[in-house]
Amino acid sequence: MAAESDLRPGVIVQAEEQMYRVLTAEYRAGGGKMPGASYTRLQDVVSGSVTDRRFRPEEKLMSLTLERETMEFPIRTAMPSTS
Repeated sequence: MAAESDLRPGVIVQAEEQMYRVLTAEYRAGGGKMPGASYTRLQDVVSGSVTDRRFRPEEKLMSLTLERETMEFPIRTAMPSTS
């Protein structure tokens, strides 16, 4: 589990059952009785859509590690039979 203060650009987190890459993260202190919050710009890992989100200090996020592998898939083209 990661706290909202651990958000840094490039970190992968899980929020709302989705995986997001943090593009920007900015902490803003609250005023008076208002607690501070982290304002982030997140990119969905699957679809690539970008969204802005605010995380409060008490929110805990699942920090994830992704591994990227290059894979090759051999494709056999079927030759039409000449009968």
